[in-house]
Amino acid sequence: MRFPPERTAVAAVLVVAALTVVFSGATRLSNRLAAAESTASEAFDVARDVDGRLSDAESTINDLSDTSEDHENRLDNVESQQLKRSW
Repeated sequence: MRFPPERTAVAAVLVVAALTVVFSGATRLSNRLAAAESTASEAFDVARDVDGRLSDAESTINDLSDTSEDHENRLDNVESQQLKRSW
């Protein structure tokens, strides 16, 4: 059973049009996935940077706490020595 050439041509055009739509959609989907992957990668880098900064801030707070304790101890020693001298 042969189809007339006009029907075959129309069917071929429709197949090409359908494939174009499918490949166009696949290309757009691929581009969106690539953009999402890039965004996720950037978000991961930002999260890692924030984690590092929080760690640095925690270390700074601990250092300040240690320094504050050292100053309190020195002040206590000075006050103790002054009390001893006043007696």
